[in-house]
Amino acid sequence: MKNKRLNVVLGVLVIAVIAAVPAAAAPQLTVTAFVQDQMCQGGDNVQVTLSATSDNPQTRFAWDFTNNGSRDTAFSTNPTVMTTYPDEVQRTAKVFAKSIDGERASDTVTFQTLRCP
Repeated sequence: MKNKRLNVVLGVLVIAVIAAVPAAAAPQLTVTAFVQDQMCQGGDNVQVTLSATSDNPQTRFAWDFTNNGSRDTAFSTNPTVMTTYPDEVQRTAKVFAKSIDGERASDTVTFQTLRCP
């Protein structure tokens, strides 16, 4: 009977120790948006190339060119997009990222467009 009680106590102790150990946190997806290039397009228009990097190679990207919360592109494995803005304006663009594991992240990039002749 003594061994049976000891087994029960040890079993409860093991369960308590397992419950007290915090679960390993799942890695968080990180994404960084940046301006890759700007080029005057004649008149007062600037073609801006935006891109992003992620710490997960299986990430899809979508862009909101005006940072209004609405995606302007569909999700794609290509992190690089081009869009046109007026010259000499400050803009903020936002990238949305999602991994095949369901992790999500976003980042913004604020920049001044070129002054075109």
